[in-house]
Amino acid sequence: MAMIRFTAYVLGALLLAWPMSQFGRAAAHDAARTVSHPVARGRSPASVHYVSPTGSDTSDGSTGHPWASISHADSVVVPGDTVVVLDGTYKGDITLASSGTSGRPITYVAQHKWKAKLVGTTSGAGTAIIRVSGSHIIIKDFDITGTNANGIILAYKGKSASFNQAIGNYVHDIITPCDSNSGSALNSGGGDNYSGISHMDFIGNLVSNVTPYNGCPGGHAAVGIHQAVPFGVIANNIVINAGYGIQCWHAASNEKIVGNILINNLRGITVGAGDSPGKVTNDNTIVQDNIIVGTSSWAIAETGTTGSHNKYLDNMLFSNPYGITLQNGLVASGTVK
Repeated sequence: MAMIRFTAYVLGALLLAWPMSQFGRAAAHDAARTVSHPVARGRSPASVHYVSPTGSDTSDGSTGHPWASISHADSVVVPGDTVVVLDGTYKGDITLASSGTSGRPITYVAQHKWKAKLVGTTSGAGTAIIRVSGSHIIIKDFDITGTNANGIILAYKGKSASFNQAIGNYVHDIITPCDSNSGSALNSGGGDNYSGISHMDFIGNLVSNVTPYNGCPGGHAAVGIHQAVPFGVIANNIVINAGYGIQCWHAASNEKIVGNILINNLRGITVGAGDSPGKVTNDNTIVQDNIIVGTSSWAIAETGTTGSHNKYLDNMLFSNPYGITLQNGLVASGTVK
């Protein structure tokens, strides 16, 4: 309890002292990607569908006759539709294959934040409580937990699953496998060998307690948020007690990592590229206005293949044994310790 009280005190003090303009910048970027558009002539208006623990997949999905499963909703929705998931507990292990379009995403949202709980029941490398193969999908405001290796994978197969977002979810208490893949609370995925996939966003999520089985000594650390494709936004998230708080790897590049709070993780933020698909340099990534507290290793580290145009600006570090280590002669600026 003493550690919890200390962490709460430190976090509260840091939040009170930290400029709130950072949150406005990230929120503006979020809005720019999710803004609704007028329905063009010839298009059907967007529909709102409902899912309830007491519903039936033979119903019409209306507010008075909701469906029973998100999976059934996925088989019906079209671009621009919203699926509202009512309060209650649902079986996870969900695959979303439908796609929205630019300006007309398909949105899956809890009716009340964190009151719709998705519980995964499978296990092993690559499993997820929600996994996506479509594009222009928004997953918002769910409570997500279970035995799976991952909470959400935004692109688990194919080459077209881009422009997906996980927003405002609470992903917690996931025990990842002790193998070379491990697992993560939030994962961009990479489709088929990280080719053709981009623009995966993680905004305003709370991640807590993502740890490898039995500690996995000498194995791969669990990850809070894993970004493996280019042009993503990781903004305004809180990650507590994970292996790597935020990790960029594989084909990651041109990322915006802004306004996150990372507490008691093995490492805070890792920026790099490597392994499949190969020949990728993580460059033009911005790491700015993050708060990193109580890591066991580096607060911010570059590793693998990185470029000379990455920027590390105005980050706040507290109670980390090591600060920032960068490659290519880069130097962070505006760091508060």
